[in-house]
Amino acid sequence: MTIVFKGGIIRPINPCGFFKMIEKIKTFFKEVIMESKKVDWPSRRDTFVYTAIVLGISGFVALFLGALDYVFVKLLGVVIF
Repeated sequence: MTIVFKGGIIRPINPCGFFKMIEKIKTFFKEVIMESKKVDWPSRRDTFVYTAIVLGISGFVALFLGALDYVFVKLLGVVIF
């Protein structure tokens, strides 16, 4: 069986290629599951501690940048007006 594309290009249909692709996809996901079982996941406590550190640093940076913004707005207000 063949397919004719625009421009007269003729390419055969290969149903075996489709099934090979499906098998490759299945193999990929099986390997992903196998590899995810090998991962050394952090403990619940470690996850909580790391999350608290990230939130704390993010809050500090937000306050610091907010304070800088406030100071610069006040300075520009004095210089402009």
